[in-house]
Amino acid sequence: TKVSLNINKLKERLGIDISKEEITEILESIEYQIIETSEEYITVQIPVFRQDIEIEEDVYEDIIRIYGYDEIPPKLPLKEIHTNKKPEILSLKLEIRKILSNSGCNELISYSFTNVDSLKAVNQDPNSCFKIKNPLSKDLELMRPSILSSLLEKAKLNTQQGIETYAIYEMGISHQKDSLNQNNLPLEEWKLSFLFTDSKWLIDGNPYYQAKRYLEKVLNTLKVRDIEYTLLPDDNFEDLPKWVKTVSGSFEPNSTATISAQVGDSKVILGILGEINLQVKHNLGLNTFTSGFEISLEQLNLVKHRRLRHKSDSQFPYITQDICFVVPDRVTYGELYKKILDIVADKNIRSEIECIDIYKEEGSENRNITLRISLSNINKTLKDKDFQKIRDKLEKKISNLNITIKA
Repeated sequence: TKVSLNINKLKERLGIDISKEEITEILESIEYQIIETSEEYITVQIPVFRQDIEIEEDVYEDIIRIYGYDEIPPKLPLKEIHTNKKPEILSLKLEIRKILSNSGCNELISYSFTNVDSLKAVNQDPNSCFKIKNPLSKDLELMRPSILSSLLEKAKLNTQQGIETYAIYEMGISHQKDSLNQNNLPLEEWKLSFLFTDSKWLIDGNPYYQAKRYLEKVLNTLKVRDIEYTLLPDDNFEDLPKWVKTVSGSFEPNSTATISAQVGDSKVILGILGEINLQVKHNLGLNTFTSGFEISLEQLNLVKHRRLRHKSDSQFPYITQDICFVVPDRVTYGELYKKILDIVADKNIRSEIECIDIYKEEGSENRNITLRISLSNINKTLKDKDFQKIRDKLEKKISNLNITIKA
């Protein structure tokens, strides 16, 4: 049997610098027959009595045995080590954990499993879940369709223990039946879910705005801008992602908004934010003032890295007014928000618009939407008369939508 030896490979494997002449001399001394030699290879005939020789490395072993193991210099092999790049989603989770924990929130880690009764209590559809064939117990027979379902269960336990005011959050993976990836496996996306509850009535207003404050703390710290909030009844429900439709059952429709951002020509749905459904609060014995949100970290990461046109912030103080708009039901909150943005838009003006209240009287065809509008000029300090000019312009431009400003 013939075997060809690669001289450079032999040196690398044995860790010695040995010449071709030394190799041939050793092989001939143990009855190998040299058939052919070249700069890189030596071809040998294996002795007939050496039935243990089958591959090239077996010959290497014979060579080092004769050359002497003691002649091998004791040193570690040299190998270039490259550090692995930290996954973007992991970096995002670490940032969010730091923001929320520093804001007084407590992080939870809960099971990814749930059961039919728990989902019905939080008004989420058990039929949207994957069912476990061999569950550990009846209470863990379904894969949870949302992180919020787990938070609500934990909130129930905290409230039963007499804890009155708290903010909790969890980052995890939920699963939706029929939501599959390209390999036909269950789609797994990281979500952030948050819940705030208060029984002392320390905070005024709709619970929606308390959850929104925490969400905007996260978004502003991450420098995610141009976020749009669309009242759930005003949005096209059929176009929403399946997981948003599922989790929306846990929220009160008229105090809930979808969260979105524009990336290029596409509208990206980040998640949902609002007051927890009244029936859900009753089922779990939660406080009346309870709200939360759930967002996709995958989509948030996409929006976070989009290219935005940068505007330098103003060095002059902002002047702020709360304005109540009387808006017909046919005009959505999103349309009102965009209209105001277009009206106050100016290369020298920096604006901040925050919704602080939405109220509708029973039987009325209009809603009262109160917005806190803050304006600043990058070249000078705005005065009340400057703001009044913008307000007058605002009142004139929105009249074609039958929107009025309440005195």
